[in-house]
Amino acid sequence: MNQTQDLNAATGGGSALTDLLGWINADERLPNHECLAICKMPYGKNVIIKAFYANAFEVEQSYSDEIDLDYSEEKGDYFLKEGWYELVTNWPEFFCLTVTEGIITHWMPLPELPNALVRGGALDKAD
Repeated sequence: MNQTQDLNAATGGGSALTDLLGWINADERLPNHECLAICKMPYGKNVIIKAFYANAFEVEQSYSDEIDLDYSEEKGDYFLKEGWYELVTNWPEFFCLTVTEGIITHWMPLPELPNALVRGGALDKAD
């Protein structure tokens, strides 16, 4: 059994194994920060993505024709629509993309960076 098959088996229907591994059911609670998320794809495969959940009128975004935004007259600014977003690190024009294919079933907080990397300055640790 490969890792994808293990993940598919482990995430079926909110199993005890999923809970044991630290995954939180997205129907029960949503994250407040960036996280790892399991996205159940329409073709039956589960993939893990780095993601976040945007609440309505919470994440400001500069206006763009490329992404569907909500406008708040009260706040006078544009915001990401409520929903799940995959974080993108290799595309300079965008920091995230709307999760439009698949359903986020579970999530877990991002793991801590190894202390050696944080102390050694190899990576910046964001708060």
